[in-house]
Amino acid sequence: MLTYANMNQRQRELYDEVTNELNYVEYEAEFIGMNVAVGALTKWRKSLSARKLGDAEALAIAEALKVKTTVTMISLLHNEIGEVGARAIAETLKVNTRLTFLTLGWNHIGDAGAQAIAEALKVNTTLKELNLGLSQIGDAGAQAIAEALKVNTTLTELFLWHNEIGDAAVPSIVEALKVNKTLKKLDLDGNFLSRGAVDALTQTGNKGTTCKHMRVQPKKEPSPATSALNAAPAAASIEPQSPVTLATVNQQLRSELAAKDQELSDERQRLAMKDQELAAKEQEIAVKEQELAAAKLELADERQLRAAKEQELQKLLLGVADREDWIDVKSPADDEEANV
Repeated sequence: MLTYANMNQRQRELYDEVTNELNYVEYEAEFIGMNVAVGALTKWRKSLSARKLGDAEALAIAEALKVKTTVTMISLLHNEIGEVGARAIAETLKVNTRLTFLTLGWNHIGDAGAQAIAEALKVNTTLKELNLGLSQIGDAGAQAIAEALKVNTTLTELFLWHNEIGDAAVPSIVEALKVNKTLKKLDLDGNFLSRGAVDALTQTGNKGTTCKHMRVQPKKEPSPATSALNAAPAAASIEPQSPVTLATVNQQLRSELAAKDQELSDERQRLAMKDQELAAKEQEIAVKEQELAAAKLELADERQLRAAKEQELQKLLLGVADREDWIDVKSPADDEEANV
């Protein structure tokens, strides 16, 4: 087990960076509210993307998230995290009860890392959005995630775009979609899926499942498995791919990833606006409640004043009644006797 005492300098720096940022959120939450404070983490969250973080750094981040559970979103996009780091993050997901958004896209977690995360999804009850795009996940990893979806009850969005998923994983995914009742969005763009597999997925999404937003645009090139079968007889006629073509493909992937990131950013901005509207409504309600409380106090004061006036009036009426009784008791005969 990794502890702070046996971390290297780089791990300690990253651990301190995460925990110090979370301490800031806890401190600010006391004054400005948790929603606003967590919103302040947006810049920090993005700073963990494209930082050349590997397994060692992922271990430190995982330990920090076990200690501090205030953060609800974390992005580790475009790093160098492999199976070991993915396993560490998965162990954190088993005990963390606050994290709702996690992106590990554009890393090297592979099937083994995906399988570890799948095991975590079976017990995690808070994660709502998971991004594992461009992470070298094949059929085995996709099948493990599909099995997890059968029992997971909180995940609403899952991104598995541009991996190495083929037709072999599709039956498991289809069965999971039939059982799962919470997943609303599934992105499988850029995988090695045949037209039949795409049709099976889309038809399942249209038949009474909760997953109504599905992207399954496949890659045009064959899957690694198909390529391996065809490699031997075709080896003599295959020429190495030119650097220009590789650069073009890489640029295309980067453009697609940027588009996906922008889509996620737009969605979060929309949600942030909704949160602001909700906060404004809550503030308006609070003002109305204060006005109502003030009106109740004013009404209570008026009632007290009215009660005092009624008591004063009663006293006056009693005084008048006593005077009338005195007048009635003093008769004219009494006046004549007084004159004699």
